[in-house]
Amino acid sequence: MPALTPPPAARRPPFVLIGDTFASDYYWHGHIMTQYARDWVRLYTEGKGTFATTEMEDSGFMNAIERLSNMHRVDTDRVLVLRTASNYSEERPGHAAAESITEPYIGSRLALESAYLCGSTVLHKILNNWPTTYAHIPGN
Repeated sequence: MPALTPPPAARRPPFVLIGDTFASDYYWHGHIMTQYARDWVRLYTEGKGTFATTEMEDSGFMNAIERLSNMHRVDTDRVLVLRTASNYSEERPGHAAAESITEPYIGSRLALESAYLCGSTVLHKILNNWPTTYAHIPGN
């Protein structure tokens, strides 16, 4: 198997990226579907959004949050979704998408560590300032 040269973003140390996700009820993978996701995000956001990663779980989670909000049980303005990346949505250059989906998610451990480091930082900030954040949503 030829050596893989990851794209520049993949060679960076861990970083926080704010972007848009693309959800589906179906598992998908590959360059064609990733381009579809990029195009759909651009269309749906009227050119303001940038596709950053795939997801399936968050859409189900947010659907449940919206239903709870309709019952006045949660505040949707107080939901923060943190995603980490453990694999790519596209196949490696020169390889087929079908081949790519059978390979392990080599970034799972790093994704979990990143989620903890980033998420715990935000959580501690909220909790340490609870008297303020309870009454006023940060950033609003």
